[in-house]
Amino acid sequence: MKTALSLLTLFLFSQLGAAGDTLKWQSLPAIPDERGFAGPFAGAIEGNLIVAGGANFPEAPPWEGGKKVWHDGIFILKKNAKQWIVSEIKLPKATAYGLSFSIPSRESIVMVGGSDSNNEPTDSAFELKLTNGKPHFLTLPNLPIPLAEASGAALETTVYVFSGRSANGIVKQAFRIDLNMAAPTWEEITWPVSARGRVHSTAGVLDGRLFLFAGRDAMSESALAYSEDRLTAEKLDFLRDCYQLDPKSLKWTRLADLPVGLSAAPMKAVPAGDSQLMMFGGVGAEFIRDQIAARPEINGQGTEHPGFSRTIRAYNTNTDTWTEVGVVHETFAPPVTVPVVPMRDGFFVIPSGEIKPGIRTTQVFAVQCTLTKGEAKK
Repeated sequence: MKTALSLLTLFLFSQLGAAGDTLKWQSLPAIPDERGFAGPFAGAIEGNLIVAGGANFPEAPPWEGGKKVWHDGIFILKKNAKQWIVSEIKLPKATAYGLSFSIPSRESIVMVGGSDSNNEPTDSAFELKLTNGKPHFLTLPNLPIPLAEASGAALETTVYVFSGRSANGIVKQAFRIDLNMAAPTWEEITWPVSARGRVHSTAGVLDGRLFLFAGRDAMSESALAYSEDRLTAEKLDFLRDCYQLDPKSLKWTRLADLPVGLSAAPMKAVPAGDSQLMMFGGVGAEFIRDQIAARPEINGQGTEHPGFSRTIRAYNTNTDTWTEVGVVHETFAPPVTVPVVPMRDGFFVIPSGEIKPGIRTTQVFAVQCTLTKGEAKK
């Protein structure tokens, strides 16, 4: 019996990863937009894939003076369908770089924070649901502070938000809300001791624990442990520190560092078996430095930009190590600043995103790792 996702597939192919693990890749129908979006909301409700909001440069690329535009459109790829529906219903306001979480037990997608058309962080929070195939919204309590470019994860019906950019800069705070409470309320929880605040980090869930990987922060006055992770030209520090959160004790544990500081990888670490989380691509300081040196007159941007990293890294919870386990398939341009949506049968969808500075994509693809439960690498 075919699954909902396989019925949508244009083609399916496999790629052998490390230690014999197979990464299965699927191409799905492209989003019906001329350019695509960075930082959209995205999630799934009963097999229906939804992408909403985001930002792009519709008139001209940034190196030609184009202005970034925030959007409020909603696109729906219904279960078993082969083309997207452009909904007549819009988001409450144009928003990008927020967080979105699929909550299967509530048949909803929770959408939190982000920035508005003035690039100001917002504190909005709501649930998107489908009734007769049409989206409608349920208002949730506002975030305690407006936040954009945060990361986060959902554990059953509890949503976690980690750091992000506030109106006063990047914060060292974390929050959670349990949607099954009679009166859901945001609760501030602990932040890892000595950890810097960060934007464009990557979070994930595995075996009932939450994980926070990397990201970037405004350049500090202190020296970095890894000087190559500092991008002085942009006044940014790229981070490689990683953490695990126990949701019961709210205790953070420092994990092994990534081998390189990374930012803006697709925002959900993808489980592979029962002891690994995969992180797709991302961008680091050295790469940006090389691009600026190659095209200084346009700050490293332009159509000659090679695109972002294809490297897939996996964190192993048994060995507390990072390993390169594969690459994004050559059929796809590896995106950044985009959510990852869990679907059925272990597939994770990456819809749209940014594939070069200022350049978006309409591509939609899915990946599944067939590492069998219990076969975690040692």
